[in-house]
Amino acid sequence: MDGRKQGKANVISETGVSITVPLVDYLTFPFDHWVVDYVVSRNDAINLASYVATHWTQNKNKWVLYNNDCERRKWANPNPHDIPGGSELFDGLSSKRFIDDLCEITGECQLFTDPTLHGAGFHIVEPDGYLAPHLDYALHPKIPNMERRVNLIMFLNGGSREDGGAFELWNDTATEVQGRVYPKPGSAVIWKPGDVEFHGTQLVKREYPRIAAAMYYLAPARPNVSRKRALFIPQRGDPSS
Repeated sequence: MDGRKQGKANVISETGVSITVPLVDYLTFPFDHWVVDYVVSRNDAINLASYVATHWTQNKNKWVLYNNDCERRKWANPNPHDIPGGSELFDGLSSKRFIDDLCEITGECQLFTDPTLHGAGFHIVEPDGYLAPHLDYALHPKIPNMERRVNLIMFLNGGSREDGGAFELWNDTATEVQGRVYPKPGSAVIWKPGDVEFHGTQLVKREYPRIAAAMYYLAPARPNVSRKRALFIPQRGDPSS
């Protein structure tokens, strides 16, 4: 049942960056997910977005570009410690107190952080960029016998609904968008990846990029888990719809 509850985690770094889970919306359609208000403050998120954008502009050789039919104009940086505020953010998201709160929220209570940040870190989607619906890898490609159990995407900048860039939730055949979470600085989406949790990024229609932080949490692999790579479903037609 959909609902809302108060979180408890409040991790304050030595530099004063506060990571918290103050309010959580639990939604079940089209699959279970949680929308969290202000994991970091709006101001902290906007400042981080500025640092990330500057680093990306000046150091594109340290970023990985994905530019194809399924991932258009997406950049990723798995080394957040190179960016001011990045260490504080990801250390907080890796803290025991925050993981305990994820246990309370999701019911997954044997979570481990991914020291490789494989696929995680800071993400940028440029104007006219998007991610087609996909399922994430399940078995970790670098850490044996571990699977990706909980995902967290935090928005560092935002905009209006007309700007696009929403986190999209698709039906279980990846043929229809059934929900969108629009970026709001400091807010986050949490979900448990599986075999029907298709998701993507709506076309970015504004003149500046969508900036987010991604953190994935691992658990011992279950016997029925086998997918080693992400599974994308290319979409026909206009991605702006």
